[in-house]
Amino acid sequence: MPELNKRKQSVLNVVVRDYISTAEPVGSGTLCRKYFSDLSSATIRSVMSSLVCDGYLSKPHTSSGRIPTDKGYRFYVDSQNAFSLGPQEARFIEKSFSGATLEMEELPRIFLKVLSRLTNKAGIILCPKLDKTILKRVELIRISAENILVVIVGSLGDVFNKYVHMDEDLSQELLNSISRFLNDKYSGLTMPSIREKVFREMTDDRKRYDSLVKKAMEICSKFLDVNKSEDDLRFTGVESLFNQQEFREDASTMRKIFKTLESKAALIMILDKCLEGEDSSIFIGSEMENDEITECAVIAHSYKCGDRPIGAIGVIGHKRMEYPRIISIVNYMAAFLSRKLSETRL
Repeated sequence: MPELNKRKQSVLNVVVRDYISTAEPVGSGTLCRKYFSDLSSATIRSVMSSLVCDGYLSKPHTSSGRIPTDKGYRFYVDSQNAFSLGPQEARFIEKSFSGATLEMEELPRIFLKVLSRLTNKAGIILCPKLDKTILKRVELIRISAENILVVIVGSLGDVFNKYVHMDEDLSQELLNSISRFLNDKYSGLTMPSIREKVFREMTDDRKRYDSLVKKAMEICSKFLDVNKSEDDLRFTGVESLFNQQEFREDASTMRKIFKTLESKAALIMILDKCLEGEDSSIFIGSEMENDEITECAVIAHSYKCGDRPIGAIGVIGHKRMEYPRIISIVNYMAAFLSRKLSETRL
């Protein structure tokens, strides 16, 4: 596809901005009157027709105007040079987190409330996954004769619980001893490092291990195996989606979106991609490769503890959204959260 010339770029970006602002298809007359008084309506129509042919704009059946396609939105987003947060919004974010507990169990709720309020979109957060967690301590609790509860506490205060079935009854006293052994041996390591060490050591001659170590290796391997792909996605502000007329007028689309939010799998897959890059990630309509949310867009950014990406934050809403403003909010909050988590790192 040939590059767009300056005039096409200018017209396309103006069409996208105007449509985002008004939710009304944009016609050549509107463009001439509001933005391009030096160009004739015929010239504008010719440019818009070319943009339709190139796949950047489309024509709704009930209107003579044009609206952006996913490709048009993508060009608009990619053509933005910088995303800076206004001082008033920055102060609001700082104030909202002032005095808040920094335990991972509490942070998502506070964060999502602020994010949804600022953007008027549904806020989403992928909390630290087990594989991204640095072990602070492990606790083993006897539940019944053959079942124990494994509690993993990460260095950020994040907690992972899992029931593990054993083939024999283990006393709480023995479990306490196993907990002390695991804490002495693995505290301060990431879960992938622990998994690698456990499985490597289990292949050694088991006869050199005493009973306690054997049980510790067995419990550890079971917990790591069943938890290796566990994620924690949370969201809030779903009711804000009704504020956009496209969703208010289309119950079928809303049902599909709610279905996607409830299943979580699709959004987890999208947010996982954010952990691979340094910049904000924007997924528009068909780019998410999910037929249930083709009318939506997701703006997200990873957050870190030190230099390690441990989760992702963002919003989901109709793809007709204020991209520059919302991207700046998501970027700022991701950086803010990263800073706070790094300050509390053990």
